[in-house]
Amino acid sequence: MASDKNIYKGYSNARNWQKMFSASKQVSALLDKEFKNVNLEGVDLLDVGFGSGYLLAWAKNKGVQVAGVELQDDLLARATESGFNVFSSLNDVPTESIDIVVLFDIIEHIELNEIADFLEQVMRILKQ
Repeated sequence: MASDKNIYKGYSNARNWQKMFSASKQVSALLDKEFKNVNLEGVDLLDVGFGSGYLLAWAKNKGVQVAGVELQDDLLARATESGFNVFSSLNDVPTESIDIVVLFDIIEHIELNEIADFLEQVMRILKQ
């Protein structure tokens, strides 16, 4: 992802993320549809670029073991304070520890020349 972490400074304010780690009824209904054919029982899910944490909250509410990756230090701190397991880089996620990797609105933030390495990291962390 973008090498300069400061590029996203103020991003959460720009996105108007007032309520963190909460999925509204509308968002929950959308996620229920998105994941309707996915067995989440006993799953370890990683949300890359978790932002406001709505997916983390929704999945945790479903009983899923969740973790997140985020570049922004303030979001990492808020997630940790809220009891979520988070990482500042995919490099920090243990090998073969994740069943599902979710990337909502993320791939467009990755430099073209970094996509292959990024996908290799995703493959490394997925359980075989």
